[in-house]
Amino acid sequence: MKKNIILKCCIICFVAFCDLLTKEIFKGQAFSLIPGLIGIKWASELNYGAAYNIFSGYTPLLIIITLIVIVFIVLFDFKYKPTNKLYSVGISFIIGGALGNLVDRIALGGVRDFIVFEFWPSFPTFNVADSFLVIGVILIVVYLLFFNKEKESKK
Repeated sequence: MKKNIILKCCIICFVAFCDLLTKEIFKGQAFSLIPGLIGIKWASELNYGAAYNIFSGYTPLLIIITLIVIVFIVLFDFKYKPTNKLYSVGISFIIGGALGNLVDRIALGGVRDFIVFEFWPSFPTFNVADSFLVIGVILIVVYLLFFNKEKESKK
């Protein structure tokens, strides 16, 4: 149990660190990372909203929502103590990604986005934290659908 908590904390810190580091490394940059697929294009303005720019201009609300969600996830995690590695990595990716964007919102008033899909120009610019959030949600869904033994034992 203690090893699981340490693992989660390490992953959370790693994800948030990678997000914040890449935002600094690619600041002001514009180039093709994988030509025709993925590029780096530093947004000239901060993203003041959430996914697809929803709640744009409501930074204080987004900060509060993010804090509530993180606290809820941590409390859920401590109460139910799932030990599945897929779940642990997924939940850690979600918290780490949320923390990376939260730091931006608190420090800068918005989120720094810089990754673009060159093959899909209308897709919103995003960052490393957003990527980890999406991957984390996918891992949790896979865990819930295929590996959650608790749900079957309650039938």
